[in-house]
Amino acid sequence: MRLSCAAALTGALLTNPVQAFFTVVQERADPIISPGAVAGHVHTIMGGSGVSPNSTYLELQRSECTSCDANADMSAYWIPPLYFQWMNGSFSPVEQTSTTIFFTGRTNASDVTGLTAFPEGFRMLAGSPNLREFNSSDLQANAIGWHCFGGGGYTPWIPSQDCPGGLSSEVRFPSCWNGKDLYLPDQAHVAYPDYNKNGSCPSTHSTRLVELFYAIHWNVSNWNQLRPMAMNATQPFVTSNGDPLGYGLHGDFQNGWKADILQSAIDTCLIPETPNVLDKCSVLERTERPLGQFCRKTPDIDEDVTGTLETLPGCNPVTYEASDIPHSCHLPTPAFVPAKVYYGSGAPHKFNAALYREIIPSFGSHAQEHHMLSSPPRTKKIVHRRGRVAPAPHAFDVGRGQSTGPAVTLSDDLVMQ
Repeated sequence: MRLSCAAALTGALLTNPVQAFFTVVQERADPIISPGAVAGHVHTIMGGSGVSPNSTYLELQRSECTSCDANADMSAYWIPPLYFQWMNGSFSPVEQTSTTIFFTGRTNASDVTGLTAFPEGFRMLAGSPNLREFNSSDLQANAIGWHCFGGGGYTPWIPSQDCPGGLSSEVRFPSCWNGKDLYLPDQAHVAYPDYNKNGSCPSTHSTRLVELFYAIHWNVSNWNQLRPMAMNATQPFVTSNGDPLGYGLHGDFQNGWKADILQSAIDTCLIPETPNVLDKCSVLERTERPLGQFCRKTPDIDEDVTGTLETLPGCNPVTYEASDIPHSCHLPTPAFVPAKVYYGSGAPHKFNAALYREIIPSFGSHAQEHHMLSSPPRTKKIVHRRGRVAPAPHAFDVGRGQSTGPAVTLSDDLVMQ
């Protein structure tokens, strides 16, 4: 049985009722890897407004609002966003159309604990931004990949073909815990079960956690007409950490749930007979927000991360080999600025007291701007190291907004957020 939370940024309803899960801010923040500092690359962050470069569990709990529909969820969820690289080397952000986050109850006969909620203060990562090849025998590598809807399906690399139903970056987190450490820098506090999903937990990590799974959807089809203007017309997209292959996709989670509330929701509502609707789970309450307005915050860092950028923010040149990733570029560090929490339909890239919306140039403007470019595209040969065996497609479908694909069809899930 599965406990799921799903969302559509478009606000469209799905066949099974789902709730919105919106981006709260996009910036170079990572309170797990780079606490109190400017992070190495941009993240798109969902969850509690208390998230910041140095946020803690207590600060998340003090969030003024949450972008999740379950008002008890003040957690922070983040991944690197996707950019389109122009032939002159500049970058423009790809539209994030929806976010789906599943809490799935996977168990095994060998489990020595029941399904356990994340403890307060718990943090974990999945994936590595420095990977540039696929190891088919690695459990973590098989838990991370890309789903091309209406195209080639699921692959561990960013697909080159068009995805008319949208492209989804997908991250499955470890669901076995050592039962004592809230976080260890080398991620030794968590582990994947054998065979990734319903396998047994290792004896060193015998506490079975509810499984966390991200699916972030991107509108890549709108860029088809502009592929001839891309650095690589075959596969023009790169993640914010400079990865054009997709193996460096990763996700971070900083728990902001009160453990007793999430545990009660798991115990009470995670059963097949319970309809997968937030309103039917008495443990959880829906977040109230103004119509068409969502929990947002202005960035903590004075840096442009949207619009057309000369380079990816931070030290992130596009690299096809892990050995080419630089350790440092000796770039100036942007300043921290006061952040403001607000309700709005868009998130600004920097705080402007008179302007609470993001201004992104239209595709027409991009085409006009880049039509006259004379610099030739880079001709570096692209080699996907696919390994011998590609991971199997997911055991469940990921729901999206009305304009970007099929509906969620989960009979035993509770949609929480």
